[in-house]
This record gives sequence, C-alpha cells and structure tokens, in this order.
Amino acid sequence: MYLNNYYLLMVLLILLMIFMYMKNFLMLLISLEFMLMFYLFMILLVGVDLYIDWMFLYLLVMGVCESVIGISLMISMVNNYGSQSMKILNLKW
Repeated sequence: MYLNNYYLLMVLLILLMIFMYMKNFLMLLISLEFMLMFYLFMILLVGVDLYIDWMFLYLLVMGVCESVIGISLMISMVNNYGSQSMKILNLKW
C-alpha cells in the first residue's frame, strides 16, 4: 500500500513539473528524465525479488536513447529558432 501511494505522489509531482515548465524545452526534458529515473528506482525496489534485471537494462537503454533524441532536438531548435523557448513554436494548447 505504501508503494502505491509513493508512486502516485511521484507521478503527480512529475506532471506538476511538466505543466509548470512548459515554456522551456530543457525543463521538459529534465522532467522526462526524472520520470525515467523514478521508474528505474521502482523497478529496482520491486524487481529485486522477481529477478527482472533485463527490464532494468531495457529501460536504461531506452532512457539513454530518449536523452540523445531530446538533446538533438533541442540543439536543432536552438540552431533554427535561436532559443529553446516553447513560445516560438506556436503551440495551441
């Protein structure tokens, strides 16, 4: 029961971070990485008894790929627009 409450609290904090910092692309990437680190931590806590080391390695590789794609998108956005601000993309939410 305690683990479910902790999981819910962390997801709510991550969503709060995403919605508070939507104007900055770097903060969006940092909040996504924080979410991935939380999932890795949860797999380590739960997966010790279940011996699912392959899932930890799979998520770690996917996190590295996500980071590389996010950083390359941010670099191309800075090269094209001159800023990493999300306001210049004309996103209608």
